[in-house]
Amino acid sequence: MTKYFLILVFYCLFQISYGQISDGLFKALPDTLQPKNIRNVTEQEAIKIILNAPISLANQHQDNFRLLAVNLKKAIAKVSNPATKIRFAEAIAGVYILFGEYDSSFVWYEKLVSFDKSQKVELDIVCNAYINMSMYYTEINQPQMAIEMLHKATDIARINNDPEDARGINLAYFQIYSQLSLYHQALPYLNNFLETEPPLTRWDNNDYTDRFLTKARIYSYLFREEGKPAYADSVKKLIGEVLIAKKAQSSFWYFHCYKTLGFLEYYKKNYKQAINFFDKSLSAEYKNSRLYRPFAPELYKNASLLLMGNAEGLGALLAINIPEKDFYTHKERNNVLYQYYKKNGDDKKALDYYVKFRAWTDSIDVIGQKGKVFEAEQKYSVAQKEAAIATLETEKLQASIAQKRTMVIGGFIGLILVILALVIYLSSKRQIARKQTERLGLLEELSDMEKEMELDRLRHQTEKEQEIIGQRQKISKNLHDGVSSDLVAVRYLISDLKAKAETEEARLLLADVEVEVQTVYDRSRDFTHQLNESNAKEEYNALELVENLTLRFGVGSSLKVQSEVDPLLDKIITSQQNSELYKVVKEAVANCLKHSGATQMEIKVLKQDCEIVFEIKDNGHGMSSEKKAGLGLASMRERVRLLGGDIKIETNTSGFRIYGSFPKTA
Repeated sequence: MTKYFLILVFYCLFQISYGQISDGLFKALPDTLQPKNIRNVTEQEAIKIILNAPISLANQHQDNFRLLAVNLKKAIAKVSNPATKIRFAEAIAGVYILFGEYDSSFVWYEKLVSFDKSQKVELDIVCNAYINMSMYYTEINQPQMAIEMLHKATDIARINNDPEDARGINLAYFQIYSQLSLYHQALPYLNNFLETEPPLTRWDNNDYTDRFLTKARIYSYLFREEGKPAYADSVKKLIGEVLIAKKAQSSFWYFHCYKTLGFLEYYKKNYKQAINFFDKSLSAEYKNSRLYRPFAPELYKNASLLLMGNAEGLGALLAINIPEKDFYTHKERNNVLYQYYKKNGDDKKALDYYVKFRAWTDSIDVIGQKGKVFEAEQKYSVAQKEAAIATLETEKLQASIAQKRTMVIGGFIGLILVILALVIYLSSKRQIARKQTERLGLLEELSDMEKEMELDRLRHQTEKEQEIIGQRQKISKNLHDGVSSDLVAVRYLISDLKAKAETEEARLLLADVEVEVQTVYDRSRDFTHQLNESNAKEEYNALELVENLTLRFGVGSSLKVQSEVDPLLDKIITSQQNSELYKVVKEAVANCLKHSGATQMEIKVLKQDCEIVFEIKDNGHGMSSEKKAGLGLASMRERVRLLGGDIKIETNTSGFRIYGSFPKTA
């Protein structure tokens, strides 16, 4: 049995040390806090768990939380980034806060604020650290250091402008003043803290309820010191609000409510009523509450019994262990025992408790004097703040002057910008004009190119015709010199033979031959004359035009022309088709340069089945409705119609497109 128990213990320790958190904690954590891997909890996941897990879970799994803190301590030594170090220290200090180890938490808060002296990162965390340090100094009765920490927190809160920082500072000021028994000064800070809670949800917040009850206790202390009925009424009113608002959680809050009412009756010397309220607060139903701390109601209940002359409370009153720092409770117990023994004639014990009573009274008076000193320091702090405000107003005035100077400079800069914009505008206008001029120049170059092509065509045609004429003249001369002369000789020979013929039949036959020879001679002479004549006709080459456009409007031109021409078209396109297509292409390019503003044009002439198709398109801004009915477009339609084809013209903001086709043979 012992063997298995040791194995189980070892397994649990292994789970915690190796996996960083136990299965029990993992299952108890809300889904938003559960790490991805229970055996490898990352540093960021550990920080998230420590700072956000319910307090009840932390108390149930202290070993897990302490281990997370140990791991963060090891990791923080390797961290160089100030913001990351601050978050690590916040979590480590948070673990110690959870378990009430305030000395250790204070050490880590000191380290936290030292990680970023410039106060430029994680301002809310640094501010909260100063607030916690202030509360720690309050607990150990060092109000001067407490207020110094709060001054630093206030400076950060002013920069950070976070409402949560202001809440924490108000709460810290309240606790300092309460510790020094300066209740009138404490109340405004407590009220400021309570007012920040939204009215509709404030009673759902247990922290708000706890501070609300603290306000009731402050009024009971004021009644104890000043005896004003208004303070007693305020206590009853505040307790009544809590009893109504927290009725559903009576076991959780009623203990404090009845205890506070018991104190009020005790201070009013209504000891019987005080005992009644203390008995209610000590009911068994409240013992499981986290707020249940019975020493105060038990002590004051037994003190009430003694003050009523009932000795039953003596033993219990002497046995109660009072916290060392609870000066007022120590003072009250010694005062009650002094009065009891004096009343019963035991002067020796009465004197003994009177001395103790005076000692605790003197301690309270010392605290009161510290409170007065502290109040003076607060006034000095206010004076410093007023001086800071005056300095701030001076800075604002200087900033206003600087702002006006900036406005003047800004106006000057604005004027320069306007002038610069005008220059850019004029430059843009000149650029547009230059582009327009360039297009007009391109149009003129297109016309010149067409003229050059026409001259080249005529020159080549003339040279070709001259060559043909020379060949014809040569053939004509050969025919004339050879064939024609031979035919003349034959004709004279036949004529001579006809004269010498002996018979009429022979003469008639030779006469017929002579006529045939004369006919051949005449035809030969006519053919020779025809060879000297030219029948060349004017021709246009549309395919050559398209190729020349691609070469001319290429790299470096504001209009780039791309073309695609079927190489077989040159063999099948007729002269008329070439001529009409040439003029259609020419008109389309001229319109593009004049009107479209295009930067790209594409021309295609292809063979598809039994048709020749062509497409001309650009990326310009199209043509207006008025331009669509122009003579140029009408002439295009007419030329394609003459070829037996059809043409479509499309224009919009994306550009201009001409698409047409006609049969291979006109």
